[in-house]
Amino acid sequence: MTDYLTEYLHWVAGAFELLGLFMLSHKKVAGFLVSMLGCSLWVVVAFLTGVYGLLFVCIPGVYFNIQNFKRWGVHKRAATKAMEANKLRIKPRRRKR
Repeated sequence: MTDYLTEYLHWVAGAFELLGLFMLSHKKVAGFLVSMLGCSLWVVVAFLTGVYGLLFVCIPGVYFNIQNFKRWGVHKRAATKAMEANKLRIKPRRRKR
């Protein structure tokens, strides 16, 4: 069972990583969650196959996805507030005749 699992699990992990990056390139916040799932699967692959060097990339990858997911909402709220503030301040200019 473990051989079958490790044989295909790395393909699934890679697919989730690529799908997450694709979603992020289209500005979908769920891309962080999909990418986080892919990184988590890579951690499982690393332990099952004994390739512990993979953990050097995957564990920080999970951490960075969590941080970026949290920051996405903060920046989006700040941008929304800034846009609303600009709408209130900008008044249409009247043409002089």
